[in-house]
Amino acid sequence: MLKLAEYLLKNGCDVHVLCARTGHSDDYGYGELLANLKVTYVDDALLLLGARLLGAKDSQPGARSTGRIGLGSRLKRLVLEVLTPDTAVLMVGRMAAIARDIIARNPSMTIITSGPPHSVHLVGRSIKKRFASVQWIVDYRDSWNGTPLFRKRSGLLQLVNERMERSVLSLCDRFTYISKPMLAKANLLSGLALDSRSDLIANGFDVALLDVVTGPQARSGPLRIGYFGAIDDSPESYRNPECIFQVLEDAPALSVALELYGSIRISEQWRSRLGERLMVGPTLSHREAIEKMREMDVLLLLHTRDDGADEVITGKVFEYMVTGLPILSVGPSQMAVNDVFLGDPSFFPVEHRSRSSIASVLSRLVEDKACQRMPVRDRNRVASWSRDSQFAGFLSLIDRWPR
Repeated sequence: MLKLAEYLLKNGCDVHVLCARTGHSDDYGYGELLANLKVTYVDDALLLLGARLLGAKDSQPGARSTGRIGLGSRLKRLVLEVLTPDTAVLMVGRMAAIARDIIARNPSMTIITSGPPHSVHLVGRSIKKRFASVQWIVDYRDSWNGTPLFRKRSGLLQLVNERMERSVLSLCDRFTYISKPMLAKANLLSGLALDSRSDLIANGFDVALLDVVTGPQARSGPLRIGYFGAIDDSPESYRNPECIFQVLEDAPALSVALELYGSIRISEQWRSRLGERLMVGPTLSHREAIEKMREMDVLLLLHTRDDGADEVITGKVFEYMVTGLPILSVGPSQMAVNDVFLGDPSFFPVEHRSRSSIASVLSRLVEDKACQRMPVRDRNRVASWSRDSQFAGFLSLIDRWPR
């Protein structure tokens, strides 16, 4: 949402940002932007205390613990289950009170609440009930109850969760979402017909990144495949790389080097089994990640569970897109990202359960690199996915609302 705030600021809007303050104070290079926004931070002593008590850190960065679940972890799971819809519900009261005060001084505002965390929409609901003339836009980056990720195991708590979502969607003025399946799910789960007051506004890339769309470069050495983001080889993970690890292990002659950057949690055994063919790098800043992407031959997308796959279009998809590099998408066939790249010869979707298919695509890419015939993305396919093009939808909604 910080990028949306930047876009609205550039287009003449007076932008207020209300957000939680955690113990981590890094501005990730956005210090100048933050200085130009009217940011109100809300501290929550209980949330900060919980983070200190329950936020266990890995003993070794990049490694996944194989020990027993401790008391702290069990308590954390209990807290995550009980707090509905999520832990941010602890801050709703304070944030709503501050938000109502801001609105009282700026009654012509448009309110945008973006989740997850979905508790933020409860703040918007409080504002709308107090200020009926204010436009309230509910923005989904992920479905609320449309995937198991945010559902509750307890039937009673899940009923509360669903009623919260229904009340939010019935009261909001506009509903925005990032991929097509999310609207159908929201309609079905809420029992509402949201189509007439909904808009698909996807994630996108910074328009300045268009300057880096140069296509693959001729490089020697193995096929370098880069992954950027969170990854975890635990059985319940949504992004489990073992399907690729096993292909590399089964084909030692395949000239491939897999590089992982971000929040990486993998068993130490894979590092020893794959040796130099697997490199685990650090978490990178946004600028560093973009520069590192340009060093790769292929960029990897990964989603290894059926639930949620039909709406997966993360922000990094568009950064991958703008590099012009081939993209290997490993996951269920219904992944929403497959529709974004439909007909793109530089996009390679493959089922995560089919090792033979993964091996076949990797072999082809290795051969294409050796013959210097790596596929190139059509630049004309890229421009419409810039953040400016997508965020224009929000600006239109703001401008159309009667003052």
